[in-house]
This record gives sequence, structure tokens and C-alpha cells, in this order.
Amino acid sequence: MATLSKPIVIVEDDPDIRDAIHALLTEEGYTVVVAPNCLEAQAVLRSLENPCIVLLDLRTSLLHGEQAMHELRRTLAAHSVPVIVATTVLEWSARLEAQVVLKKPFRVDALLKAVEAHCG
Repeated sequence: MATLSKPIVIVEDDPDIRDAIHALLTEEGYTVVVAPNCLEAQAVLRSLENPCIVLLDLRTSLLHGEQAMHELRRTLAAHSVPVIVATTVLEWSARLEAQVVLKKPFRVDALLKAVEAHCG
């Protein structure tokens, strides 16, 4: 079980998925901050000193796909924060600068393995 001070930021517009991931990672001992879309995620990321990772759903409301990733990368420019992308559209993944791409629906063990690789 992890015990971190650096939070994981979840960007997911589906409240059921967001709540399930939040509960899972919190139960595993991680500190988790959530945002329902990329615009709110940008505000969250500006308020955090140095998050461990960002878990990004590419099809969130307001921004999605490459535009979402581009905007998050601009916000994260001062930090080298890894991004784990969760998507149903794998065609985009080759063009993104994500450390890990998880195809939705993803397995819990795949998510935990990706998070552990970057957050301990």
C-alpha cells in the first residue's frame, strides 16, 4: 500500500468512473485529486506543487483528444509530470506524449501497475 504526499490527479468526466478510480486509488493509499474536465484540471494542477501523475480521460467534456493533452502539457510545462491516458480511441495514442495508454475499459491491475511504476 502506498503512502504518498504527491497527489494523483484524475481527469474524468464520467462521475461513476471518476468515483470508482478515486475510491480504488485512495484505498491503495494514494492521495487523489479529481477534475471533471481539462479546464478544471488546469486550475487544480496550477494549485498543486508537484503531482505524481495525471490520469487523463481523452474524451472529457469541453476539451478532448490531442487538444486536451496539449493544454495539460502546457500547464505541466514547469514540471515533468507523467501522464497516463485512458481512452477508447487508440488511434490517437501514437500522437500523444503519454507515458502509458490504457484502453477503456481497462483492468484494475493494469491501472495499479501503471500508477505504481510512476508513484511507487
